[in-house]
Amino acid sequence: MKKIIAIIMTVSLIFAAAGLTVNAAENEWTVYAAAVDYRDTYSEDEPLPNEPGLKYTDLGVQMYSADEYSLKRMGANAWGTIQTKEKVSYKNGLTMTVLVDGFNNSGADKWISFSIWDSQKISQGATGYGCGWFCLVRPTSSGCSLESWLCTPTVAMKNLAMKQCDTNIYEGEALQLEIKAVDGKYSVFVNGVDMKAEEFVQFMENDEAYIGLTGHQGVREQFSFTITEFNGAVPTGTEAIDPYVPDLGPEPVPIPPSTPEGEPCWLWSAERVKYNVPGIGMTSVVNDDGSLHITFDENMPQINTSVRTGSYKAEEFPVWAILFKGLDETDASGVLWYCAGEVYSAQDGSELSVRWDACDYDEDNDTGWRIMTVDLGTENTWDGMINGFLLAVASAGVLTDTTADIMWIGFFRSEKDAYEYAGMGDYFARENGLAPATQADTTEAATDAATEPDATADVTDDVTTDAPETQPSEPGKKSGGGAVIWITVGAVAAIAAVTAVIVAVRRKKK
Repeated sequence: MKKIIAIIMTVSLIFAAAGLTVNAAENEWTVYAAAVDYRDTYSEDEPLPNEPGLKYTDLGVQMYSADEYSLKRMGANAWGTIQTKEKVSYKNGLTMTVLVDGFNNSGADKWISFSIWDSQKISQGATGYGCGWFCLVRPTSSGCSLESWLCTPTVAMKNLAMKQCDTNIYEGEALQLEIKAVDGKYSVFVNGVDMKAEEFVQFMENDEAYIGLTGHQGVREQFSFTITEFNGAVPTGTEAIDPYVPDLGPEPVPIPPSTPEGEPCWLWSAERVKYNVPGIGMTSVVNDDGSLHITFDENMPQINTSVRTGSYKAEEFPVWAILFKGLDETDASGVLWYCAGEVYSAQDGSELSVRWDACDYDEDNDTGWRIMTVDLGTENTWDGMINGFLLAVASAGVLTDTTADIMWIGFFRSEKDAYEYAGMGDYFARENGLAPATQADTTEAATDAATEPDATADVTDDVTTDAPETQPSEPGKKSGGGAVIWITVGAVAAIAAVTAVIVAVRRKKK
């Protein structure tokens, strides 16, 4: 708290000494959802982007997310940006001081981001939504890690620096952004730490930029931040914006959808992909067989999905599986973050490394398709309702300009179901000593049955005889419902640090 008081009470003196203005325009700020969430048009039943709220207080201007109840009903984590309505000049220097009023302190993925941007709205970790500099401040009770990133037209996250500071936001200590000229160049500092961000100026005109603050936490809890100082003055205004919350209607009673035997409870496929973008770091076209032909760029390729229904039990569908082509011929390996119960986004303790050369195919009937299965049944956090997954296919740059195909990714009751759904049921049976009965075995069994008394003859009226048949699926088979959502960048930086044990999957046969 002493640090806050020192910053707030002396900042005007600092600016006065430097000859800088302490005047601030009223109603200078506005709020946005992630830039990737906006569309040119919306259908009547399509929700709008989850913009946070804004209000002015005696301390400054506050951004806050929807409350916990609304976030859970919407199936959304807290995310939002507060940004200047217009570009502001940093020719004479610039500062912004922020108090963190409420922010999650668990091990869930979370970050706070200052941004110096060339356009309105921002989506950290995605290209095509403006360029400039941003940082990711990852707080703990012992301090903050500071990640400095540059976003270019083609590279979503070019790392500039990885630093540390001892600021404890959970004890009321403030975060501060500063831009100032050092040795003839504009330098960027966060809590006095040099972010090595001189390159940001190449995207700005007339030494002006949109200045913003973004909050993300991978839990469905409300957050709030107050900008207490901007260029030496307390932000003032009368505008107020409520967080976006759609008409939620009466609270539904969760009823798990019926999933036929052998079928996945939920499936990611071409039907879920919008605008030919399956995820970050990739674009796609749909093949004749309904699969996705994916081309990777230099960014870290990842697929981030949410199982919106919230009705499938993790313990009933413990097997995650993917049917693909091409990746096994690369040197790539990736990370799978799995989310269930109270885990809503990528976080430590809910991840496994995956190797694309550790996959199966039927060498006697090689169609080019490979299957990888991951049994999550023994993982401690695979409990409760399935929320989704994040698949980091490879590290940044490893797959640049290469291609692969994905038919589907799904959650199954068993490995056997996944293999049969992929059209590899016979292969799985042979490999696991479950080979189908021979014709001779079938004939003998039928003969024996004909000579035995019918023990069920007196209860046949109570037996359902019109249950749907379950057939082994072709690789192009589709089912399930839901929608693709985009990655939270907290997982991006974490990929390089993952040390999880390689998933135990069958090795590809040579």
